[in-house]
Amino acid sequence: MSLLLLVVSALHIVILILLFVATLDKSWWTLPGRESLNLWYDCTWNSTREAWTCSDVSQNGWLKAVQVLMVLSLILCCLSFILFMFQLYTMRRGGLFYATGFCQLCTSAGIYAGVLVAHQFSAHPLTKSLEV
Repeated sequence: MSLLLLVVSALHIVILILLFVATLDKSWWTLPGRESLNLWYDCTWNSTREAWTCSDVSQNGWLKAVQVLMVLSLILCCLSFILFMFQLYTMRRGGLFYATGFCQLCTSAGIYAGVLVAHQFSAHPLTKSLEV
């Protein structure tokens, strides 16, 4: 039983690390012409100044929705891990982790919704930059 709790704790930590990396990663899409687009910035390589020129992606409403969903999922996952540790040490033997499971389910739903939104609208900036 303690091995199972150790595996679940490790799984919580791995999910948190993956969510942090997915949310804060510097380049999700690398486009032709030395352009990089991620969840927070749209960066292009300026060859005259030999530096990256970055602009905020706040103009895209769908990217704002993905940003909100990813940050919400990250917060829910952190809450789930804290709640799991609290329940692990305070719950009586044989108790069930309903609250932790519900938080993880909401985290998964938020990530899934973010992926659906990104998949639905992400073809537009990629095809526009490929046509140029």
